[in-house]
Amino acid sequence: MSSPFSNEISLFYSNNRGLDTTLPFIAAVLNTSRKQARVALKSYLEKNAIRKESDLEIPSVTTYILPAEHGLHVRRLSIRASSAELAVHKVPESFIVTLISQYDAYLGNLVKALYLKKPELINSSEKKMSFSEMNAFSTIDDARQFAIEREIDALIRESHAEQIAWLER
Repeated sequence: MSSPFSNEISLFYSNNRGLDTTLPFIAAVLNTSRKQARVALKSYLEKNAIRKESDLEIPSVTTYILPAEHGLHVRRLSIRASSAELAVHKVPESFIVTLISQYDAYLGNLVKALYLKKPELINSSEKKMSFSEMNAFSTIDDARQFAIEREIDALIRESHAEQIAWLER
């Protein structure tokens, strides 16, 4: 029989394993897309330019002069290339944000399992509850659940270092 702790640990592991195995694949697809967008833009510019000039100070920069009728197509190709470039950087960052969110949910679920396993721990909470808040609950168990949720919410809002210190205490 598995415990709530092992269930949470397994869920956290499998969620993060999914992120770990997916990111390299997505990064490869994004890099391919970026390369294709760059090649399409450069190819179109090379094919349709009436003149091209290299920058003497920055040799890697080339200016292309095109007839006006190509402006809309060049703009679309440029937007595609810059969007692909942005995605190469932003998608991995979003994985980090997702990982942090997964950690926060994991910690909250672990703490909830801890309070459910040892309900006396919530009694040591220094959080106060007003009479009107207590009056809103029909049972002490409902009030206890509210207090647990409030403790977890407060913990999740702390820095990760403070969260670890809280767990140690």
